Amino acid sequence: MAGGLLAIGQDAAAARDLARPQIALYVGGMGAVGKNFYNDLAVAYGYEEEARTIQELYLAGRKRDAAAAVPDELCELTTLCGPEGYVRERVEAFREAGVTMLNVTPVGPEPARLIETVKSWL
Repeated sequence: MAGGLLAIGQDAAAARDLARPQIALYVGGMGAVGKNFYNDLAVAYGYEEEARTIQELYLAGRKRDAAAAVPDELCELTTLCGPEGYVRERVEAFREAGVTMLNVTPVGPEPARLIETVKSWL
């Protein structure tokens, strides 16, 4: 299973920014220092320093700062946001990696249409 925020359009960066607080919550606030699966996962993805910073900020109660510390690339890698061709390529890459179920949160004025668009690719 894979997924994340789903937004199809040219202003992908703005849509991805909506994911920052949730990523900060998971990487920074789910569990204790040394016992956070999502923090460990971010480290495994190569974001060791960033994960440490996010967790320190989040646990200090600085949630906005923690969200701002989430790297752009991590936001991109954990969402399906961008122009249609880009999102379609990401969905295909998931399929090739063995993903059989997408769990997405559509963002925008027509969430049902977004879901139907992605379904039509499958």
